[in-house]
Amino acid sequence: MCHRKSMMYVVLMSIALIFSSVARAGDTEFTYQGHLTESGTPVDGMVDIDVSLWDADVMGSQIGTTQSLVGVQVTDGIFSIALDFGGAAFDGDRWIEISINANTLSPRQKVTAAPYAIQTRGLFVDDLGQVGIGHNQPDALAHLKGGDLVIQADDNALSQSIFFQNDDGNFVSRIFRTPGETPGYPDLRIATGHSNDLSDFITSIIIRDNQADNLTRVGIGDHVPSAHLDLRSDGQTQSTLKAVHHNPMGSVPTAYIENQSPSAIALSALCTAASGSPIAVRGEVVTSGGIGVYGKGTASSGPAIGVKGESSAQTGFGVVGLTTGTTGVSYGVYGDANGNASNYGVFSNGNLGASGLKTFRIDHPLAPDRMYLQHYSSEGPEPINEYSGNVILGADGTAWVRLPEYFEAINTDFRYTLTAIGAPAPGLYVAREVRDNMFAIAGGQPGQKISWEVKARRNDPYVRANATPSEITKQGAEIGRYLQPELYGKPKSLGITPLTVNEPARSDSDQ
Repeated sequence: MCHRKSMMYVVLMSIALIFSSVARAGDTEFTYQGHLTESGTPVDGMVDIDVSLWDADVMGSQIGTTQSLVGVQVTDGIFSIALDFGGAAFDGDRWIEISINANTLSPRQKVTAAPYAIQTRGLFVDDLGQVGIGHNQPDALAHLKGGDLVIQADDNALSQSIFFQNDDGNFVSRIFRTPGETPGYPDLRIATGHSNDLSDFITSIIIRDNQADNLTRVGIGDHVPSAHLDLRSDGQTQSTLKAVHHNPMGSVPTAYIENQSPSAIALSALCTAASGSPIAVRGEVVTSGGIGVYGKGTASSGPAIGVKGESSAQTGFGVVGLTTGTTGVSYGVYGDANGNASNYGVFSNGNLGASGLKTFRIDHPLAPDRMYLQHYSSEGPEPINEYSGNVILGADGTAWVRLPEYFEAINTDFRYTLTAIGAPAPGLYVAREVRDNMFAIAGGQPGQKISWEVKARRNDPYVRANATPSEITKQGAEIGRYLQPELYGKPKSLGITPLTVNEPARSDSDQ
């Protein structure tokens, strides 16, 4: 109770809920009814009423916004108003504070059970009509948290189901259980329609717990699965299995297959068509820079093959790489070597041919995150970079030659060649060797054109980290074997081949 402006009001509270469809936002509205007296006499007339909701009877925090109602009719002390503080307003104990014509009444009045009928213990309904079970923040029409949903059925029933219907009442799918292969362990099935005819379940998903061999089998498209996962399809325009990974930032595989048996095959593919152009395994990528098929050998010792291609046809190809990308960078065949300097990203046991340029490409030493540095091959017993150009001598018969700004970052052991153009220059010489990516020429005639060439041993980070010998001792299984044994009068069986590949015996004449 509070005295202001020589008036004293007393209000007695009663509350009744206004129920409506749970799909409408007004579900949290309730009716507040009170009896208002002034100095013991019931009030008649219009009053302004402000109502606020609090989490404590004194002090505390206000919940929601103040509800202000102007010109409320009071008859013989009785008034009725509609209040709505939202669904979260009744998550805990609450008190209502009332002001009549700007006079705040005291004490606050505790909200008792009636408004909480919207939020039955353990069951919460928000402003959108979403139901939370076990929590007050549902993000779906029905949201269960912190417990199990148990559906108890009669074990003697032939089938118990959860049905899904269209708006017209027709069944479209259901989850149900039926007698299984093992008594007492029924199958769990997910199927379209609502037929009880087991022969209709060719389009269903069946989970079968076979207690005889302790294996759980899942069948899709077949009601008698014969493997942990058994997929069957007779469709002519659809794949039997399609796996799609939608996360654009993910690095995990879309499908992962592992076999830990010592002589196992992790993935086996077989085409049994007698004619046509079947493909047992096909890899395709539509992203620039992507990889259609990736193979990896990770054996801790001995040879391991990531991908092997073999052809015994007269004009066949063991491995064919083709790229038709019109943008970005794509590779017909890409090899990568890591681990030690003896590894090869790509190695040809025989001729290596190229109709285009043979290049090497590295991250640019001065801008490795933004640029490549690309050079073109020159064969020799050591890794050599070559630079050349022309220069005109000045009035004093000298000239400075400026090399690329990355020159000294990737080169060492410089070798110079100078050639005079138009007339001999017997006194021509290198006046100062390369320093600060420049060298000086002197001893020629003023205005004379000089062609120059500088060869240097590669000294970029890759070469510094790895030896570059021209004579290499064979190791391990390579000892006693040859790259081209026939040239040394040896049988082909002494050729260096992947020793872990079990190939049928063949005579030299067959090869």
